[in-house]
This record gives sequence, C-alpha cells and structure tokens, in this order.
Amino acid sequence: MNSPTQLHTERLTMIAATLEHVRIELEAPQQLGALLDAQVSPAWPTGEYDRDAMEFFRVRLEAGGKEVEGWYGWYAIRRGDAQVPQSLVGAGGYFGPPDSEGVVEIGYSVLPEWQRMGYATEIVHALLERAFHHEQITKVIAHTSESNPGSIGVLLRSGFVAAGQQQEVDSLRFERRRTPRVQKESEGDGFDVSEKREMVQPPITIVEVPPDSADAVQLINELDDHLMGLPYTPESRHAFSVDKLVREGVAFFIARKDGELAGCAGVKLFGIDYGEVKRMYVRPAYRGLGLGKLMLNRLAEYARERQVSVLRLETGIYQTEAIGLYERYGFQRRPPFGEYKEDPLSVYFEKPIA
Repeated sequence: MNSPTQLHTERLTMIAATLEHVRIELEAPQQLGALLDAQVSPAWPTGEYDRDAMEFFRVRLEAGGKEVEGWYGWYAIRRGDAQVPQSLVGAGGYFGPPDSEGVVEIGYSVLPEWQRMGYATEIVHALLERAFHHEQITKVIAHTSESNPGSIGVLLRSGFVAAGQQQEVDSLRFERRRTPRVQKESEGDGFDVSEKREMVQPPITIVEVPPDSADAVQLINELDDHLMGLPYTPESRHAFSVDKLVREGVAFFIARKDGELAGCAGVKLFGIDYGEVKRMYVRPAYRGLGLGKLMLNRLAEYARERQVSVLRLETGIYQTEAIGLYERYGFQRRPPFGEYKEDPLSVYFEKPIA
C-alpha cells in the first residue's frame, strides 16, 4: 500500500529520504543499510546521485522540514526473495516541490549491477504516479544526456516526449503532461480513491502478453492479411502462426497509444546466442510516431536481461517500410542464419545490442 513516505511497484519498495537518511549517507554511510533494512553495494552511491546531490537534499530538508519530505530523494529497494536479499538498487526523486505553474522535475539512477532489468522504468512510473496524485501538478519534466540511449528509452516508454535540446552540451529535456483518467473506486492503495481523479496513464505502453491473447491475435491477423497481398511465393513465407508462437516460446508484446491497440512484436531466444525478431507490426494509423523503434527497444531490453547480445531477423523485400526501420535502428544485412536459406525474396539482418 502506498503512503506519503513509501511507494510500491511490482518489485520495488521506494522509501522517501528524510534528513536522518541524508545525514547518515554524508557522515556514516556504512550505517545506511541498517537504516533502510537493505543490502547496500560498495559501489553506492550511483550515477548523478553523488555527494553534491546529497548536500543539496540536506540543505533543502533542513529548510523545509517534514513538509517537504517526499519532494527530494527516494531510495529504490528491491524486495528480497529466495535468491537475493533485499537490496538497494538505485535512487530517484524530485528536485523539489512543484513550482507556481505546477511543474516538477524528476531524476533517477540505478547501480550498474542492477541496470537493464527494468528498475529505472519502475522508479520513473512510481514517481509519476505520486506526482500526478497531487492535483496541482500539471507537468513532470526530466533531463538526460543525448548520449544516454538507455535513459532516453526509459523516458519514452514512460510517456515522456522530447521537448528540445538545452543550452548545456549534450542535454535533452523531456516532458510528461497530466493525462485525464477516471479511477474506479477500489480498496486502499494509500490514496483517496472514493472520488474521480486524474492519474498518470502513459500515452504509449508496451506490455508482454501471451501470443494467443485476444489483442495479440487481432494484430497478428491484420498483419497476415497485409502480407497475403504481397507477391511472395509459399516457400518465402516464414511467418509464425499463433500456435507456433506459443509452441516456440516467443516472448510477445503489444503496444498501445492512448489505450488503443497500435502494434505488436515478438522475440524468440536461441539460448544466449541470439534473439530473432518475430511478427513486427504497426497499424497504419500509428506509423510515423516512433512505435517501431520503441518496440525494438523493448525486445532488445528483454533479450539483454537474459544475457543475449545480438538480435537477428528475416523480412521480405517488399516490406520496404520495415526494412527502412531496421536500417535506421542500426541493423546490418547479413547472410541467412539458422534454418533460413538463400532466397531472393528475403533479406536478413543483425544488430549487436550488448
């Protein structure tokens, strides 16, 4: 259950930094683990959460007292399981309470040993959820480096949009505006849910689903209808059926734009040798919005989490839009792989993702 000083995601408990936390980090960091009841890596702190950031939080918490707790740092703690003890994996937070226009800025950082596991996305979603619970907040902003595609991907998957380059070298600004949504009455999540309210609902979401789920089947059928209109010979048609997607253990994802079905894609892992992209499709009405790249990012993230460092794919020569997407994403043409053979109607691609 969420509270003013704790937030809960699928895997994380997030704890709001108090003045005591920050003083311990500055003066006796070896005691932080006991205070958080979590294992703390020798590599802590991480990223931009450095001593300067701690001093900034200390000064603001001393000045603002209890009223500003929750508007600065938050510790992201992975809940323990049979394999791993409860562990501090990263930090996130705000740069202060909302300004006069209802704008807050967030930041986040994850320890290197916990990166590429989706924890940054969970941290950002939790910060967004908390921010938009406050009615006065109209917009959340974030800054990241142009040379940090991982961070950019986290923001895009969380519904942020690019808002231009900043004066600082290599700095990009992203914004996420409040999206109206009615929350149905439900039992306690720590917030008042007895009334209609606006909550965060990312305009673009990508989630894993079974390949034989109703939404997945609908999109696959649309893709099949499109492909049947292209002049491929039977032996040049390599698309997996829904049954084969299930049988071969393909991880399958669907994308939604503002809640509406927008596209799909899957990846079949061949051990840790490579992952093969399968059934990539974006509905015509949603093309040109960057959905294809976002889905490829999600497939790459899924593969990397399982120690796979290469993506491969086969596509047809008549699918020129798809070929353009893959080449823009950094795929390079290569010879046939796996069970594929030379085929004048097919092209084969590969991209390292480590």
